[in-house]
Amino acid sequence: MLDSGNHRAPCRQFLAPLEAALFVWPRSFLALLGRYGPTAFGLSLLVGFALPWLARPVKPILGAIIFCFIAINMMRADLPALRRLAQRPSLIATLLAWNTLLPFAVVGAIVAIFGRAAFEPGLLLGMAVTAAAPPLVAAPAYALLLGFSNAVPLTVLVLGMAITPLSAPLIADAIVGSAAPIDQIALTIRLAIFLFGAMAVGLAIRKAVGETWLSKNKPEFDGAGVVLFFVFAIALTESVSQAAFADLGKVALYLGIAFAICIICFVLTWLAWRRFHRREAVTLAIATGLRNTGLIIAAMGVNTVPDATFLFFALMQFPVYFAPQLLKPFVGAMAGNIKAKEEIAAG
Repeated sequence: MLDSGNHRAPCRQFLAPLEAALFVWPRSFLALLGRYGPTAFGLSLLVGFALPWLARPVKPILGAIIFCFIAINMMRADLPALRRLAQRPSLIATLLAWNTLLPFAVVGAIVAIFGRAAFEPGLLLGMAVTAAAPPLVAAPAYALLLGFSNAVPLTVLVLGMAITPLSAPLIADAIVGSAAPIDQIALTIRLAIFLFGAMAVGLAIRKAVGETWLSKNKPEFDGAGVVLFFVFAIALTESVSQAAFADLGKVALYLGIAFAICIICFVLTWLAWRRFHRREAVTLAIATGLRNTGLIIAAMGVNTVPDATFLFFALMQFPVYFAPQLLKPFVGAMAGNIKAKEEIAAG
């Protein structure tokens, strides 16, 4: 049984001395990053781009970073909210369908409007990867960072990743045809390792340390997310730096398309779902607008995807990294609206 807060988890008595002796300064640093999370996420990308020489040695650990993200999300899962959602299977099915199909519809509409010939093959494949990818593994962490429950993004993340082996090849093929080199068997194996292995690790750690300790150390976990994003960013810097010097117009075009896909998915989700529950609409919008393209790229092989595809994947991280900072004013205004309505209803 998970630690409810009334009893200390079994291993806490062993962890306490280690924490005091070894982790004071690292924890203080992580807590500082966590308190300024939305700003730190954006800065981590910019700092990462200042270290392009580290890109090649860091690239091979992209998969490990994604694994850590999933494990941390499971450690911090809002289990009561997840249980409430589990009692509404029709809602879960609707959330999953929306989250899976809307990015496909948005990318498909862009391709249909301009025609496949308007996009070079590498860019088209990058857009297909975005449409086929499950939600961003950090979406639940973003929800927590902005003050929301992570139940909705975590639910669509877990279920979205579970169906990706079936949905991703179909979606990618619909957009680029036979040019999409996605091996369904390899993707299934990788997703199983990432998803179920990371979930098991995260839940095991949660049980060992207890929910009270996790709650107490929220800023440190937010800061750990910033560090993981920073390392992830370093792996992307080389391709973007080289492309920026070689063809700045190409980089600007790719970046514009990346932001357009994310913003359209976010806005459409918010507009469609806000009438049901505004807070859930925001978290679903985050999970729908920000996609885990890294997982598909890793499954395809980081070193085997076309350069243009990897460039688009790298530039897709700009809206991902700056999302918390860009959403802060919107979330603040929405929270004020909700509070005012609740006060009016109560009065």
